[in-house]
Amino acid sequence: MLTKLSQHIAEVAVVYVPGRNLLAHAVRGQGCYVNGQKVTLGHWSDKLRDKTMLGIELGPWWAKANLPATVLLPLLERFAIRSVLSGAYGTIAMLRGETQAWVNLNVGWPWDFAPGSLFMKEAGGWASGPDGRELEFKRLEHMDVVYAVNEEMAQQILPLTTRWVQARSG
Repeated sequence: MLTKLSQHIAEVAVVYVPGRNLLAHAVRGQGCYVNGQKVTLGHWSDKLRDKTMLGIELGPWWAKANLPATVLLPLLERFAIRSVLSGAYGTIAMLRGETQAWVNLNVGWPWDFAPGSLFMKEAGGWASGPDGRELEFKRLEHMDVVYAVNEEMAQQILPLTTRWVQARSG
């Protein structure tokens, strides 16, 4: 994974997943590509909820913060969930249409998420913190992210991930 930042925002990003022979790249304002094919996200509506796959990565602290009851169970009631344990592949899975959203709560670092934030925006998707705030890569500390194929999908997840922010700070 390589990312060039400008003013704490991703400007250029490249990710290669060798086991899948997948190369994704994006330049701000020029689109997102996987293996040379332009990617366009945004095709999701609540009518597709029963066919929606959500990627999720949770750290070992999740039980201590009561996440099973406040975040995970409500998500399981709405979506099918899988974990790939890889920031790079979690992002690529979304770009390939394998998942419609990806949530990572305090498991990754800025370098794990900077490329994906650019990929999501350039492909027409959503990238934010779990409280809906724009992602900025200012500090070297664990981060939380929510990626979604569009804002409608993100709005299904953000009320639940906001609970994580509240539990962590409270």
